[in-house]
Amino acid sequence: MTAPAAPMRYTPTIEEARALAALEAVNCATLARWYSARGNVKAARRKAVQLLAALAVLEGVQHA
Repeated sequence: MTAPAAPMRYTPTIEEARALAALEAVNCATLARWYSARGNVKAARRKAVQLLAALAVLEGVQHA
């Protein structure tokens, strides 16, 4: 009996990575605004930090 093959790793294309980063940024911005409107500053801040990270990824993908 042979050993099972190692699982293949999928590498997203540049367009897929750009789309995912954009979707994540929009989602984080929406949630940060939603939390902020309800006075939940800690959650809004957490989402704002995630938004900045997503924007950094998006910027890095665009310059690749």
